Amino acid sequence: MLKKILIVLALLVLAVVVGVPAYLYGAYPKLRSAAQVTAPTSPEAIERGRYLAEAMTGCIACHSPIDESRPGDFPQPGFEYAGRVWPVGSGFPGKIVAPNISPDPETGIGRWTDGEVVRAIREGVSRDGRPLFPLMNYPAYRDLTDEDVLAIVAGRPRRHVAG
Repeated sequence: MLKKILIVLALLVLAVVVGVPAYLYGAYPKLRSAAQVTAPTSPEAIERGRYLAEAMTGCIACHSPIDESRPGDFPQPGFEYAGRVWPVGSGFPGKIVAPNISPDPETGIGRWTDGEVVRAIREGVSRDGRPLFPLMNYPAYRDLTDEDVLAIVAGRPRRHVAG
């Protein structure tokens, strides 16, 4: 009986020793250099990117302060992509902050290259190499086509908005 218990304990220890690093390797983003890519500038690509960011992927809803005077998640006009804070008690544990992804060079991502934005969307890695909060759904965004992810980058605002 003692031999069986020791075998089970050894297997559990082995599962933890192998399983935890395997999980962390798969769950956390890879820290590699951003690709050298350039988003398209055609009006069609920009419009498709806006559609994808606003209607399909939800970028605007997570990264914009919400007009609390209206039901639903409508961004405050003039503050699109300026960041959003979910307060404690909003259904998330603690306070969650979706950062400013406006083109502002000081508070947003105005200094990021198109490749760095693509890496953040697809791989969950910030410009400085930090992993993004796991609520950023980069595992699902990995499956975006190159054309779609570059359209999202193209469709992001290119001028500073309030905020």
